[in-house]
Amino acid sequence: PLSGGTRVNLEGDGFFEAERIKVSMDMSAAADELDTHHLDTYNRDLSIELEGTKHSQPLESLGANTDIIYGRDTLNSNTVVPLSTGVEVRVARGALDPYTGMVVCDTAVHDAACACVVEVSFDNGETYTSSQKVYTFYDEPVVSAVVPSCRLITGEALQYVKGSGLSGAGTFTKVRFTSVGLDPVVVPAEWDHENNCLVCKSPPFPKGAVTVEVALNGQQYSPHTTQVLYFEPPAVTMLMPDCCTLGAEMTEITLTCINPVEGLKVRLRGDSFPRDLVLETYDLVLESPDAGSVKMRVPAALALGVSTVELSVDGTEWIKSAAATSTCHVFGVLQP
Repeated sequence: PLSGGTRVNLEGDGFFEAERIKVSMDMSAAADELDTHHLDTYNRDLSIELEGTKHSQPLESLGANTDIIYGRDTLNSNTVVPLSTGVEVRVARGALDPYTGMVVCDTAVHDAACACVVEVSFDNGETYTSSQKVYTFYDEPVVSAVVPSCRLITGEALQYVKGSGLSGAGTFTKVRFTSVGLDPVVVPAEWDHENNCLVCKSPPFPKGAVTVEVALNGQQYSPHTTQVLYFEPPAVTMLMPDCCTLGAEMTEITLTCINPVEGLKVRLRGDSFPRDLVLETYDLVLESPDAGSVKMRVPAALALGVSTVELSVDGTEWIKSAAATSTCHVFGVLQP
């Protein structure tokens, strides 16, 4: 992201330890290599120099944005030019990690979304590689909604994350679920082209509100977040009445439940029914934190027979209660 501080590992051939390793992120070169649809803006001359020192142990902190020193003229090869020329320069530290053989650096703060061609120098900027690998700076993504917005505590269901600036998701994209007093849970995410959003699997979590955050690069999580609510699995303990008449215009049924929630959904399924009947509930009444009742209206019954009653908090995961408490009978018209 533009806020910088991303730990970047550069893998390549022929890397070696040197006193002053530099990593150049050259936006003017990227302009010739990339299609415009990848970028918001990239037509400014910019060269970011990441100045390094060698390390003999794994790197903990390289301290991005340590100073502004000098620049490389992006229009004239690798010539070092004074700062007064107007070339924007930011300097951070980098080094060769002896355990991985990669050049490691931290990015500096940036002011506009763009793509840069990344090259490495091991001789203090005299010569650079010519690999034309691209690094992208992006605006912070904004998470506006998660669908569904409620989940069972068991997790392991598909979670769709919607918002702006998320289409840049790639191999490193992560979604983090956090709740006060609990360890955060991080899961991988990928871009769902069909639904135009990120998709991941929701992790198991205790009952309550959980904050959802996104990091396109797997490191810095956007401050623009939203929440998903976790619920205990609901169950039906009684139906009043537990039957309705075939052809009746509308029958109101009260469901006494364990763990009822606002917006609870009911599905009626019967072997003789041509299709499932999904109903919304209303008038939630809590008798205790984990018990209460809701009401539903059953329209003209689909067919004679017995239907099972299933519950869902999100409309995707359905729970069937014990057979003795979760059946609804459809009768024909009674004759005197």
